[in-house]
Amino acid sequence: MPAALTKQRLVGEILRASHEAVSLENFGVEVLPLLDNLFDTSASLLYRCDGPAPLTPISGTLMECCPQYGRDYYSIDPLHPEERRLNPPISYISRFPVWKSYLRSAVYNDFMHRRDADYLVHLRLTDTDYHVPGMVGLLLARSTRQSDFGKAEQTILNRLFGAFQAVAKRSARLQEKIDLTSALEAMLDARCRGEIALTLNGGLLWASKMAAEWLNLRGGGRDKLPPALIASTRQLGDLVRGKILSLNNNAAQITIPQDDGRRLQAQLRLARTATGAYFVIAELEIEGFSPETTRRLAPFRLTPTEIKVLDLITQGLSDREIGRKLFVSRPTVRTHIGRILEKLGVSSRLQAALLVHSP
Repeated sequence: MPAALTKQRLVGEILRASHEAVSLENFGVEVLPLLDNLFDTSASLLYRCDGPAPLTPISGTLMECCPQYGRDYYSIDPLHPEERRLNPPISYISRFPVWKSYLRSAVYNDFMHRRDADYLVHLRLTDTDYHVPGMVGLLLARSTRQSDFGKAEQTILNRLFGAFQAVAKRSARLQEKIDLTSALEAMLDARCRGEIALTLNGGLLWASKMAAEWLNLRGGGRDKLPPALIASTRQLGDLVRGKILSLNNNAAQITIPQDDGRRLQAQLRLARTATGAYFVIAELEIEGFSPETTRRLAPFRLTPTEIKVLDLITQGLSDREIGRKLFVSRPTVRTHIGRILEKLGVSSRLQAALLVHSP
C-alpha cells in the first residue's frame, strides 16, 4: 500500500476525477487506475448488467476474461446466491459465510486464483438488487501474496462510495439522452431540464428555465441559491484547490426541501471550460406531488407505484425512461399506465398530466 500521505493525495485525486466523470467509461479510464494504485490491487473490473450476458465489462484487468467467466462459471459461482440474499452495497467477500466453500469451488481454483484474484471486495454502485438489469458493479481484488482488505480499506471505500454512486447515476442519465435524442437535441434540451452552473465559490453562472423556477431565482438569483447547494459547491471547490482531501458522502447528492412539501434532488459534478477552468454543474429533479395535489388524487386510490409512474409521466418521461428509473420493463410500465388512466378516467397521458396540474 502507498504511504499514508500518498494515500491521502490519491483519495483526493480519486474524488476530483469521480466528480468530474460523466460516464462509466470516463470512470474506467480516469478513476479505476487510481483505485488500483491506492489499494495495490492484483485485478479489477468495472461492469454493468444490461444485456443477455451476465456481465458487460467496461474497464479493468479482468475485462478480457469476463466473457469466459460469464459462459463457464457465472451460473455455478457460490458467491452470487449469498450476495443476492444480503444485497450489501459493499461486500467484503472473505467475511461471507460461504467463503470456505467458495475456496473449494471450481470458480475459485480454476478461474479466479489463476488470475491472482483471491481476496475480493465488490461494490454495487446502483440502488438496485444484485445483478439485475441496470446494476453497475466494481470488483477489486488482491492475491494471496498480499493481505486481505481490512478496516483501513473499508474506511477509505466508505468515503469514496458516494462519489462512485453519483458517477453511475450521471452515466445512466447520459445514456438516456443518447438513446432518445441526437447530441444537438440533447444540448438544446438542457433548457427544458433542471440544470444550473456555479462557480467553485457557489456563485451562479447559468440556470435553465426549469431550474430557475424550482429555485425561485429572480434578478439573477445570486442571493437566492439554497445554502445547502452553495455549501456543497464550495466543498467541491475546496477539493479542486487541494484544501481538503475528502468530502462528506452526501456532498454531491443533496436534498433541498420545497415550500410545497416536495423534495428537490440535486446531483453535483465538476466540469471544465475550454481553457481548463473548473466549475460545477448541478442537475435537479423534483420528487413527488405537492400536498394539495396528493389530496386531490386520494379518491382515485392509486397505489404507491402508480403514483411514482404518474409523477414521471407528468415530467414528460417516455415509457423507456420510466422503466430505467424504476428498473422495470417497458411492458410493465405500460401496464401501470393503463391502470392509471383507467382509475383517473382519462384516455391519454396528456389528459392525466393536465388533471394532475389542474388548479
